[in-house]
Amino acid sequence: MKNLHYYLSLAAVALGVTTVSCSGDLTDLNNDPKSYVNAQPGALFLSGQKSLADTYGSAAVGVAPFRVLAQSWTQNTYINEANYNLASADAPFGWWRDLYTKALSNLKQAKIIYEEEETDAGALKNNLAIIDLLEVYTYYLLVNTYGNIPYSEALQNSTPFPRYDNARTVVLDLLRRLDDDLAALDVSYGSLGAADQIYNGNVGKWRKFAATLKLKVALLLADAEPQVASAKALEAVATGVFTSNDDNALFKYDGANATNSNPVWQVVAQTASNKNHSPAGFFISTLTQFNDPRLRLLFTQDAATGYSGGIAGAINNFDDLSQFSAFWLNAKLPVNLLDYSETEFLLAEAAARSIAVGGTAEEHYKKAIKASILYWGGAASDADTYIATETAIQYNPANWKRLIGYQQWIAFADRGWDAWTNIRRLGYPDIDAVSPPADANGNLPRRFNYPPVEQTSNPDNWAAAVANISGKQDVTGAKLFWEE
Repeated sequence: MKNLHYYLSLAAVALGVTTVSCSGDLTDLNNDPKSYVNAQPGALFLSGQKSLADTYGSAAVGVAPFRVLAQSWTQNTYINEANYNLASADAPFGWWRDLYTKALSNLKQAKIIYEEEETDAGALKNNLAIIDLLEVYTYYLLVNTYGNIPYSEALQNSTPFPRYDNARTVVLDLLRRLDDDLAALDVSYGSLGAADQIYNGNVGKWRKFAATLKLKVALLLADAEPQVASAKALEAVATGVFTSNDDNALFKYDGANATNSNPVWQVVAQTASNKNHSPAGFFISTLTQFNDPRLRLLFTQDAATGYSGGIAGAINNFDDLSQFSAFWLNAKLPVNLLDYSETEFLLAEAAARSIAVGGTAEEHYKKAIKASILYWGGAASDADTYIATETAIQYNPANWKRLIGYQQWIAFADRGWDAWTNIRRLGYPDIDAVSPPADANGNLPRRFNYPPVEQTSNPDNWAAAVANISGKQDVTGAKLFWEE
């Protein structure tokens, strides 16, 4: 990927001036750097896009422990996050820092420079809309991790101490922005080209991405704002959502070096001595119980030629357990931000909720499972046999939340944040009941607490945000508005 090398070399320079240090003063992320005169907008865009993918796909302790929380993975030696002790490595700070100061900051600056330098009005409109889609995606991660967040005043040089916007208001505004982006995207004009490592500037693909993300945001509101959810879901489907795995939003890596390699590979495979992560025993046992063909696609056999995972929250012996498959531990494996399997699960859920998206819930459910198996390298015949014959997964409208919840959890094996969010949203699998960690610090977190530094660097706005949390305490057990 010659273009990836070229843009990432420029992106490294851009990142150097757009990210803040880890000194702890997050107010800096609201200050515009002063050295963008010679920065190339394509490099800044790729910096933001790559930072988003790196953070979302991260397996690093202290940034994204979501695979561990959702128990597709668990920890073997350093087991704090597996037991819900998020303060040990300060994941709430790491996730916040990387999304605000790396992804959003670079995307914002790319917008500014494109507006100054792009002379093709049609291409400019497309560029700004695509950048905005990634901003919407990033804010979607933030608002549904913490609740109220800096949003309307975030990253503003004139506002060093941003207020926290109401989470419901933020989500509704993200839907508005998606509508604006869909209206702006025009396939008659070009866009970002090689700076875009997801769709290479294909505006038609980005329109599908926008519609699919709109469907996703709409279904998040299904219980809290059912009328909005129904209307926006129907609009998204009418616009045109993903229809095959060819539409998947995959950020591509070339594997030439650690920086340009998949973030799971960086943490698990690059260092041979890193034995802190293994498949979770509950995940392995569920796949085994279901006779799921993804078991052998995702994991290797253990020392006893069977399949086994670690006990969540306990000290485990890495060498005795199944390990991650070569397909998973591939330096070139893309980070999957949004895909066709998820689209079909969302359509299945919409149909189960009597939203007339076309087709039945069962049809979409089966398509979703097959798309997941094919994505992981399985054969169509294996997928068809599994869907047709495995009793435990047969669709039943009386248990649609449980069936979709479990199958989407499996499909999200490498998409930990979404696996965790779907558990919170649909209630399945109920980790607290079926697989509580060995020494759990309470129940499964429903949110991240705010980074502790916010209490000192932005105390008034932090206090106002905490006052709006259910129970008025900055705790992980407080539910967000869409599950209260």
